[in-house]
Amino acid sequence: MAANTPEIRDDHKLRDKKCIATVVAIPTNTTLVYTGDIDLHAMTAKGARLADMALNVKIPSQTLAALPNTETLTVGIYAGAAASPTAVLMAQVMVQTGATAVDPALAMQVRLKLPDDCPRYIRAGVVDSAGVLAITGNLEAELVF
Repeated sequence: MAANTPEIRDDHKLRDKKCIATVVAIPTNTTLVYTGDIDLHAMTAKGARLADMALNVKIPSQTLAALPNTETLTVGIYAGAAASPTAVLMAQVMVQTGATAVDPALAMQVRLKLPDDCPRYIRAGVVDSAGVLAITGNLEAELVF
């Protein structure tokens, strides 16, 4: 079974069941980088309903040295019928603005409902506005239900 192909079981608990988790290092330049693909067809083929799923996306906090107040990290969701999609499904779902001397750039997390007509493959992407070399941490995306 592929690394990002989930196992569906009948042991649903009250908390979210993590189906697929994927991470990518936040870029230290202005290159858009993506998490691994999440194959929604693998979920629905095993009986899961897209309406019951959500995508959790997280980025860690950053210090002033890592993300000065003139910069931003921007996260979007990409989708397509084929693997490695680059078409924007949801633009700017998170924009982490730069830190100041007294306020770090706080960690951020969003929970997104996917549209009913969502294409088969989805993934998150992140880009640094100016490419400071001190950025640390990972962009994380996980499909839950």
